Amino acid sequence: MILNRDGRAHLERCLTAIAKTAYQEVEIIVVDNASTDGSAEMAEHVQTRFPLKVIRNEENRSFSEANGQGVAAGTGELICFLNNDVDPITEHWLGYMVETLSSEGAAAVGARLIYPRHRGGPRAGSQHADLTLQHDGVEFDRTKAIPMPSVMGSGGNPLSPEAAMIDERPALTAACLLVSRSAFEGVDGFALPYDYGIEDIDLCLKLRAAGGRLIYDGRAAMWHHESATRAADVALYRARVKGNREIFADTWGPRIFREALLDGIAGAGRMSNKPFHVAITITSDDPVAGFGDWYTGHELGDALNALGWQVSYLSRSNDGWYVPDASVEAVIVLLDACDIRKLPRRLITMAWIRNWPERWMERVWFDDFDVVFGSSDRIVAMVRERSAKVATLLPLATNPARFGAPSPDANLVCDVLFAGSYWGEDRDVVDALPALAERGISVHVHGRGWSDVPTFAGLDRGYLPYEDVPRAYASARIVVDEAASSTKTCASVNSRVFDALAAGAVVISSGATGVHDLFGDLVPTWTDSTSLISHVESILSAPHEATRRSQAAQAAVLAEHTYAIRAVTIRDALTQWAMSDRYGLRIGVPRWDVFERWGDYHFARALQRSLERLGHPTRVHFLPDWKSHVSAREDITIHLFGLKEAPTRSGQVNLLWQISHPDLASAELYDRYDHAFVASDRFAARMAGKSHVPTTPLHQATDPARFKPDPTGPGHELLFVANSRHVRRPIVDDLANTTHDLAVYGMGWTPELIDPRFVKGENIPNADVHRYYSSAAIVLNDHWDDMRIEGFLSNRLYDALASGAFVVSDDVEGLAAEFGGTVATYRSQPELNAIIEAALADPDERSRRGVRGRDIVIRHHTFDARAAVIHDVAHGISSSRPRRILD
Repeated sequence: MILNRDGRAHLERCLTAIAKTAYQEVEIIVVDNASTDGSAEMAEHVQTRFPLKVIRNEENRSFSEANGQGVAAGTGELICFLNNDVDPITEHWLGYMVETLSSEGAAAVGARLIYPRHRGGPRAGSQHADLTLQHDGVEFDRTKAIPMPSVMGSGGNPLSPEAAMIDERPALTAACLLVSRSAFEGVDGFALPYDYGIEDIDLCLKLRAAGGRLIYDGRAAMWHHESATRAADVALYRARVKGNREIFADTWGPRIFREALLDGIAGAGRMSNKPFHVAITITSDDPVAGFGDWYTGHELGDALNALGWQVSYLSRSNDGWYVPDASVEAVIVLLDACDIRKLPRRLITMAWIRNWPERWMERVWFDDFDVVFGSSDRIVAMVRERSAKVATLLPLATNPARFGAPSPDANLVCDVLFAGSYWGEDRDVVDALPALAERGISVHVHGRGWSDVPTFAGLDRGYLPYEDVPRAYASARIVVDEAASSTKTCASVNSRVFDALAAGAVVISSGATGVHDLFGDLVPTWTDSTSLISHVESILSAPHEATRRSQAAQAAVLAEHTYAIRAVTIRDALTQWAMSDRYGLRIGVPRWDVFERWGDYHFARALQRSLERLGHPTRVHFLPDWKSHVSAREDITIHLFGLKEAPTRSGQVNLLWQISHPDLASAELYDRYDHAFVASDRFAARMAGKSHVPTTPLHQATDPARFKPDPTGPGHELLFVANSRHVRRPIVDDLANTTHDLAVYGMGWTPELIDPRFVKGENIPNADVHRYYSSAAIVLNDHWDDMRIEGFLSNRLYDALASGAFVVSDDVEGLAAEFGGTVATYRSQPELNAIIEAALADPDERSRRGVRGRDIVIRHHTFDARAAVIHDVAHGISSSRPRRILD
């Protein structure tokens, strides 16, 4: 099957070479796409010993359509697609391919393609030298947001043993591709949307998804002149490539991302032979600098490398965190200061919280991490309580190859060893260790900064190189561990505990909660100088029991707390992340510097929190991400509809949740989605009658983890939290002459819209809004005209009620039923004033309504409840679609 358009010279050379083919049962079909250079006439009159049929098209039909014509016209059970710019080097090429297809039980077989000696004129593959390999298969490049096909072997030695081998491949090019007709037709052949590009890769993926194998046969050697057409019009070629990649991402996005990622994690080589590449962020890549994360990072990196991963390190200096090599696919972040917003969005980001958990979760980018690890149960619980993420337990560990069996060093022998640096902070050991020395106990202190502490003059042994630390632990009778403030409160166990125990030392730690969680009572603990001195003297005078417990703790460390085990935990967590149904939430926030002003941002984070707790990793995509391939990776997308329409992709489950702007809705918009949710019963019913897509009412909601009673804010009588959008708001106008304490917070409240004395601020941090709601006597609410008319209830109602507030609002159809009459509603200014006066005079009634309102919201209107509905709908759709390509 040869497709041609104005390629007479190529076609004539190709047909002449095919005529020498030794394989006998051949029919040649040429499909000519409206050539004007005499190609069709030449083909019709060429002399060949094989039957030849020419199909003439009056227009330039697509690759898929034209090849489909040829397949329909042919009679063979095997189909060989051959570019007109490819010609065989040996006469046995086709026989080899037929033999391989039959003997290997393959669905398709590809050939070895070689650049010929070039004789002038432009050549598309000109970046590679003549007489080098052009193709020995196709793999998938995981460094792209959506893995894209990448030719294997280009520029290599065409005579190497590898080039001549027979082996399975992730995909093959249709420049020379032998396919079983039954397999080809079984997957409906080439897909139509493409424009001369990626049709063959799409076919290969369909064949593999159907259980077929793709084999490269290097014995079938071919010259590939690689037509100069694309070299002649670079702009057109690039536009076509971009368009085809968009189609590929739309069609295969979640599946190819999942398949290629799982393959890379496992090192299976079924989608690419390149190792999975992870980078680890550290403060400095100089071990002499004394930063503890160097040791943690490199020990973990060595363990990941042992799994077959490629590991590199990103140093903080000169913003090295943010310039990873282009081949990096994932980043493990060890320090909270690393702003992952500065990293390429295509990267998978993993946080390992080992200290300062509060600081980690205060970072505005924290919820953007894909995977989170915590070094203690307490950190894992804090992540669940204070963020949208769910963390996996990953304590620090040891490397048995380094610390497992060290020999003591006579020069390092001491009763008590402390290995750690002094950076000027308060440390209990500053008082305790000199006191031990005064009792005649030999104390060695290794680390930086101790020369600045006068009482350590006789204890300070200076910096100890990392490679000498195991021998120091083995030479000490007791190793003291002090949990710093950054780890003690969160029960994170220091690496020195694991290392010293692995070396066989008796360890005494001030991190009581952490060591008890991991080792029970096997590791003694101290709380202050007095208790440390007491424990040390007790152990030195009667070491047998402490040694017995230490040996049991050593066994536990070597069995459960090695970096090899931690590497497997990371690999398994990343595998689980890849296997999960992942969600993408699209919101109209244009950039990070304005996100706090967008209610959709906080709405999306709350929904993310609930979806993550259902086991679905979720990313929030700002407006610039919508059309990028990064947002084509999730299985399920939810567009929180605002002012702009988001793209939909055929490879994803596309869900719409219309929470505002009913004036922008249309049947055409809804029909682009698989399911539409609407925050109004009335509007949902209307759109269900216009659209072909299933439409479900799904009201607004609240996040009770963030909105809860907490009356520690300012005690305003009347509180209104809303932006003006530079227009008048009726509830503000109705209260223009109030004598009560009216406090308005929001953007755009200019003097022509409100008396400036009522404006108390432009913004309340989202984390504090519940405090303001809880503390106000009355929280005011209103609706934009289109929202009120169409029955869309304000999100403010749900949040204020969840905070235990008494709420007064304009009336909207369905409001009373939604909240059981707990919200006081008004229709006129006199009615509003009367409600306010009565409510201010009756705090008990306000309290009763607030309690009842909160109870109703918590029982019926949380994001957890909404996420459960979304999950059920999404699962019902996705369960009928394939998630994988390979078994």
